[in-house]
Amino acid sequence: LSHFHVEPAGYYVMAGAEMPVEVAAVDTNFIPMEQRYDIWASDGEMDGNTLIAPEYGGEVTITAERRGKEGSATVYVVETPDAIEVRFGETDVTSLTLTPGGEAELIASAIYNHLPVFAGPDQFRWDFEGSCGTLKGSTFYAGNPGSGTLTVSAGEKTVEIPVTVTKLPLKTVEDFEHEETIFEGSHADHAVLSSVFGGEQVRLGRGAGKLEYEL
Repeated sequence: LSHFHVEPAGYYVMAGAEMPVEVAAVDTNFIPMEQRYDIWASDGEMDGNTLIAPEYGGEVTITAERRGKEGSATVYVVETPDAIEVRFGETDVTSLTLTPGGEAELIASAIYNHLPVFAGPDQFRWDFEGSCGTLKGSTFYAGNPGSGTLTVSAGEKTVEIPVTVTKLPLKTVEDFEHEETIFEGSHADHAVLSSVFGGEQVRLGRGAGKLEYEL
């Protein structure tokens, strides 16, 4: 046995979060080996191989040791992140639009010094103000048409997300991402709608709609 390699699940961890820690024993040839060890933290506490971070910020050193051979890693406890990001599926959310009866299971994550902060669901506080739906945990359930504001907080950091519940489902009729469109060959009052793909005309995606008309 040469030493232990200690690898927490994150470099930053939110205050109060429970973060797993992996420990590997390494022999003198740097080959992993099976070896029992004791593990402890300089602050907070260890529950097996899980660090329960203290409720305040600061450095925490996690050490694994056996018969004088040891290894350690230092993590930083964050009370208030620099930013909070909210996702719905794989999409970043800055506003939310649903139809009556729809729902959105949202996931929050924290950023500090441009790096992710390890955090569990309990490290975020969720609130909703409005009459267009209800919030249970981090899942919003759309009710009657209207608007409101969803608030997500961690420490002293808060982000607000405008919520709109529309009367009718939102459906994409044409995205103009292909040469042919549903409007191909159709016109009204000397107007023609088609796709264009020039960089000067397209802001998002591959294509954009072009409307040509005569006055």
